[in-house]
Amino acid sequence: MKIIFVSFLKMFFRNRGAILGSIITPLAFLLIFGFVFGKQDAKIYKVGTYPIPSQKFLTVLKSLPTNVTTYKDIEELKRDIKKGHIDIGIYIKKKGFTFYYNKNDIKDAQVNKKVIGTIIAAYEKSLKKGIELFTIKTHTVKIGKIKGTSLGYLVPGIISLSILSLGMFSIIEVFSRYRKLGILKRLSVTPMNPFSFMLGVILGRLLIGLITAYFIYFLSEAIFNIKFETDLILFSINILIAGISMSGLGAIIVLLFKETTTAANVASILFTVMIFFSGVYFPLTIIPKHIRIFSYIFPLTYVAQNMRYVMGVEYINYPFLIYSNLIMLGAGLLLLMIISKRYMGKVK
Repeated sequence: MKIIFVSFLKMFFRNRGAILGSIITPLAFLLIFGFVFGKQDAKIYKVGTYPIPSQKFLTVLKSLPTNVTTYKDIEELKRDIKKGHIDIGIYIKKKGFTFYYNKNDIKDAQVNKKVIGTIIAAYEKSLKKGIELFTIKTHTVKIGKIKGTSLGYLVPGIISLSILSLGMFSIIEVFSRYRKLGILKRLSVTPMNPFSFMLGVILGRLLIGLITAYFIYFLSEAIFNIKFETDLILFSINILIAGISMSGLGAIIVLLFKETTTAANVASILFTVMIFFSGVYFPLTIIPKHIRIFSYIFPLTYVAQNMRYVMGVEYINYPFLIYSNLIMLGAGLLLLMIISKRYMGKVK
């Protein structure tokens, strides 16, 4: 088993495609998403008014996160809305206001609409001359051990994705491609135990997965100043179990699809589907309920949830963490035993 472990470890680092998909791609995702979502300062909304607003209305606008510009011409204000120079335009009339914003702005249209509602509510409150019917106090409730951020949510997902890539595609490469090349047939006539061969293959990929996960973890903390509260023992165990379960997923694909190209294509399609429907990059709650049910079929959903728990990003019941990991571990080992006996014992 030691020889197999060392051999496949060396072969992995000689395979540029494997390195690209399993190590370089997750790191690239981390850097891209990190620089996009890493620093999310409170937005200052650019508001244009025509004509000059009253002192009371100007005070209301300045009490909100706005940068106010006064225009001498309403048409100029509209042009700047279209060009994106300002977010919201306000035409001040004697008996009210007309608000302008770009409805075709996919990113900010809904947010700007809410800001308009906030401006109206704040101005109506100011007209009541300070009379407050009731007071609302807000308190932040954290669902994990750390403050929730977009990047904090993404990093565990990127780690889960790297484990999926390592586990699933390594099994497809070994048992689909090597079977076609006749390598498994030659190995089967040796006294090597099929499951020992499997362990040698899997342990090498698990070691690489563990190193990659820790590298992504510490890199995200160092570059983007994210402070996770991680149980490193649970973190490591979670990675190893996830690697075995993802390898089991690769085993299912190999058992169902005999051709190497077909198996690889199916794996790529499944990989893409799970990215969008397993809560890797965004919460499952934004997926429509009638589609969300399919998310719970994918093992990556539970790998990502468990990873966020051990990193302090989300809260789940501890028994759920234990049971889900045991089920994934058992299913993964069973499938790996089946495929190793089938393709290495079959030709003896």
